[in-house]
Amino acid sequence: MLAGANDDDPDGTWVRKLVVAGPLDEIEFLDATWQGLPVWSSCDIWVATDTPDLVYGGPPWPGLLVATRVPSGETLTVSVSGKPPPSSMHQVFASELIVGSHGFWLAAGAESLNVAVEIGNYPVAVWVDGETPGATRRCCIVLGARTPYLLGQPRT
Repeated sequence: MLAGANDDDPDGTWVRKLVVAGPLDEIEFLDATWQGLPVWSSCDIWVATDTPDLVYGGPPWPGLLVATRVPSGETLTVSVSGKPPPSSMHQVFASELIVGSHGFWLAAGAESLNVAVEIGNYPVAVWVDGETPGATRRCCIVLGARTPYLLGQPRT
């Protein structure tokens, strides 16, 4: 469960949210102590996860970037949640993340916040309201149930 979750929430869910003004071109959701960033490749449309600096070349990833194209004068709402978002959004990515004891760091533009979770691996899905990064004004990063901390396979 997310540290600092609303204990009054009757269904046990939690949400952390940022509202960010453009211009904005990506959202960062990373292990708070990771010293790197994913690198965009030509085949990444919505989400980037890999970087040559990683010893292993597959899930679980230490973080991800989500593409956005928010112009000046408009805003983007980014949330991290333990449950799927409203049905008006659609899923554009699913994988697994790994996080250490410092939790995740969520950043978009000049705004950021820590997302405190227990050490371990988490299924992750990215949901958006737009058909393209330029049409998206709401993004939800959904974390599933934690499993024990386990690294991926080394690159071959």
